[in-house]
Parts: sequence; C-alpha cells; structure tokens
Amino acid sequence: MWENDNLKDWLDKLTDLGLVKTRGKTKGTVYFANPVLLKKLDFRGLMNLKNIEPIRLRELIRQILTNYGDCSISDIQDRVGKEITKKRIKRELDFLVELGEVLPDGDKRWRRYAIAQNAVK
Repeated sequence: MWENDNLKDWLDKLTDLGLVKTRGKTKGTVYFANPVLLKKLDFRGLMNLKNIEPIRLRELIRQILTNYGDCSISDIQDRVGKEITKKRIKRELDFLVELGEVLPDGDKRWRRYAIAQNAVK
C-alpha cells in the first residue's frame, strides 16, 4: 500500500506523538491534524466543510431553501460547496423531509426541495 515505508513510519511517529489523528482503517484511513492541538495554538487555517456537523449542515440547507426557493440537490451543493457530497446532502434533506420542514417535489433526478409553509419562522 505504501510506496515508501519511510512515509508510514513518519506518520506513525506523528500519530504516537499525538500531533496527527486518524480515522478509518486500511485504505480508508484519513490522517488529520489534532484539533485540540490546533485550538491550543490558536491556528487560523482555511475552513473545510467536509467535517461539518449534521445539525449545522441542515441549518445551512434550510437557509439556502429559504433564500433561494426550491432547489435541486445539485443547486444546494453548488451553494454549500463541492466538498459536501450529494449523498450527504440527500441524507440531510431526507431527514428534514421526515421532520416535515422540507417538501420534495418531483421524482429522481428532477426532484426539487422547498421549505414547508408551516416550517417558515
């Protein structure tokens, strides 16, 4: 798997020191900087929405639907950012539909979503 065993040794050492954390196993292993360490250092790097919490993503979807009217999953992804997959957006939309906050219209790839009238604050 590793082209260079030195790289694996180096990442293992960083993990042992607590500088790098991992998620997943084998080919799916993701390495990332220890968030506790970054917070202590007051690091101000670029934001990435890939790790956004589901509740925050749902609120972002609600805001998009409120501001732009009915949208497809692709429309929502264009506004949120490509780092959030369509599958993840669909999962959150399904949750909002189940709560009755969002209404789907249409089938399959022509489906669009809008805020339910009783959900408008």
